[in-house]
Parts: sequence; structure tokens; C-alpha cells
Amino acid sequence: SGNADCEGKNTLLKWIIEDSCDSKVTRYRIYFSTGNSYKFSYIDSANGLNLNSYLDQRQILNYSLAGCYYVTAIDSYDNQSRPSNYICVDNCPRYILPNVFTPNGDEINDLFEPFPGYQFIQSIDLKVYNRWGQEVFNISNPAINWDGTDEHSHQKLPDGTYYYTCIVRQIRFVGIVEAPLSGTVSIMSRK
Repeated sequence: SGNADCEGKNTLLKWIIEDSCDSKVTRYRIYFSTGNSYKFSYIDSANGLNLNSYLDQRQILNYSLAGCYYVTAIDSYDNQSRPSNYICVDNCPRYILPNVFTPNGDEINDLFEPFPGYQFIQSIDLKVYNRWGQEVFNISNPAINWDGTDEHSHQKLPDGTYYYTCIVRQIRFVGIVEAPLSGTVSIMSRK
């Protein structure tokens, strides 16, 4: 079985060893395929007769957990078993935007940015509009870091409520999935 950690950390694989084989197994080989490509590559081995799990801690997991695994058993003569069943896991994308920010220079909540801990987001297409429907800001970087400046006039926007639309490009098992997001954000407490 496989378990994707929705905190974006690791994937734990567990397997069951058949009684007829367990005394001959000396190690296991773990293979991984990114996303749904099913192009497997050897990633690691796990030694030990009684071992029946593996924690994937590679750096790629900082970018994406989505993919499939299989395990093979190796005996003391280096004979390799047939592959196990494929175990596939998906990402748990997270991307939440606040509804207010206070760009007043006090270094507290001065930028419109996603809540901390967003993950598995390739890019976004964010557009912010004033109450007359004029676009005042757009960006593709998921970090956003908008200070409330009108992108056309380069002037600080007045306090008020602004509407946004956003396409969030999530990194999923099947590839990049576009998820719509919309809402309002208020600029408050301007100096």
C-alpha cells in the first residue's frame, strides 16, 4: 500500500511478504515513476529480512509526491522477483488566499499573498479588479506578494474591496490540473 502525506513530506510504502519467500529475501529494490508516465526508475534499496516498509525522502518530494511505486525482492544470490503491484499516490494541493491585507508599512500583513504552507502549485493566473471592473493587478507567480499598487498607474490603490479571479495550476497525478478560484480582498489601513 502507499500513503501520500498531505503535508507534502514523504510517501510511506508497506508490503506483505509471502511466507514461502521471507527467509530467502535479503533486500528490496524500490522503483518510482513520476506522475502517470509509468516510466519506472530504480530509486533506492532497503536491506533486511524483516523489513516491510520504505519511507521516500528524496528531494523531488518537495516538488511533487504524485507518482507510482513498485517493489522487488532480492535474494542472497541476487535474483530479483517480479515487480509488486503498482502503488500510485497523488498530491494534496493547497492554495488559500486571504480576504484582507494592510499595506501600511508596519511589516505586518503588508502584502497580499497566499496563506503559508501552500503546496503542489505550478503557477497561477491571478487578476485583481477594482469596483468598476478595471484590472489593477495580475501575476502568475503563486507567491503573489502584491503590495496594493495599481500595475498601470504605479500608484497605491485606495482602501476598499477588490475582486479577483484566479486559475490555480495544481500538480496532480494526471498532470497539471487547472482549478478556478475567485473572491474579494480588502485593502485596509493605508498610511
